[in-house]
Amino acid sequence: MDAIQAALADNHVATTAPSWFNDLARAQRVPSETVPACLDDFAAKAPVLRALLIRAADGEILSDADEKAFFGVHILALGYDTASFAMFLQLLRQPDERLYSLFGDAITKTLPKAFVNLFDGDAAPVLDLLADRNVSDCVRDGPFSMPWLS
Repeated sequence: MDAIQAALADNHVATTAPSWFNDLARAQRVPSETVPACLDDFAAKAPVLRALLIRAADGEILSDADEKAFFGVHILALGYDTASFAMFLQLLRQPDERLYSLFGDAITKTLPKAFVNLFDGDAAPVLDLLADRNVSDCVRDGPFSMPWLS
């Protein structure tokens, strides 16, 4: 698993792909049984998920397994991992095709919630993202079209 190797180099995590990562890579949607396991030891698992997020945000083409494991963004959000927010914003600047490849329908359904959970309190980069006409409309509108905000 490429994300595991990247995390190994940068964050000194386990040397083989753990079962929770493999569960993410095989899933068609966020596997509910994997989420509690990831949150139980979040500090140990977050570096692997962040490594994947960094690579995607940098525009790297991910392996099929890594792309499927991208459900990890939701786990970072459930863990309120504000350290991931800048990388998340960078990822959201990717072209529509790339975002839909990574997130599918989640781009409008669950990413707004992830956005809120990952928010680090610094509004300036958010305002920059919203003002950038090159950013997908669904990204610019998504976090602010949630029913509870109206």
